[in-house]
Amino acid sequence: MLIACAGDAHRSERDMEAMLRALPAVDALCFLGDVDADAQYLRRGLRTRQPNAAFYAVSGNCDLFPKLPASLTIRVPTTRAFVTHGHLFRVKQGLTLLAESAREMDCRLVLFGHTHIVCDRWVSGARLVNPGALRDGRYALIRCEAGTALEMEVMLRNTG
Repeated sequence: MLIACAGDAHRSERDMEAMLRALPAVDALCFLGDVDADAQYLRRGLRTRQPNAAFYAVSGNCDLFPKLPASLTIRVPTTRAFVTHGHLFRVKQGLTLLAESAREMDCRLVLFGHTHIVCDRWVSGARLVNPGALRDGRYALIRCEAGTALEMEVMLRNTG
């Protein structure tokens, strides 16, 4: 399974389009929040280019009246993944609360945004991945293969 994840586009259609053009065939795209309208833009763009890919999205701290959930869990071949923007878990102060919350939900993969800082770390038994800000041209591809231990290849990408 190949999952693309991106967040914090902050209305940069140029960077959203660049990512959509550069994406290989993916099984899913996870939008990690901030600006619900960006989620809709990416959903439409993904449907046009890859109609069979799943799309997941969460709201962020810039969404005053969010139409999307604050977090969600999805099943990937090797585990469950927790998808959130991160602001409700105070990720700018540290990652422990986020990792512990994911562990309580039996999620060993966490996809989050908010800080605009690239992160790929293990904390408290969970792999935490933040692709950085799509507004800055950053996104990630995560390959999870069935039948393996929690082995995931995280490929950080840049649209520029």
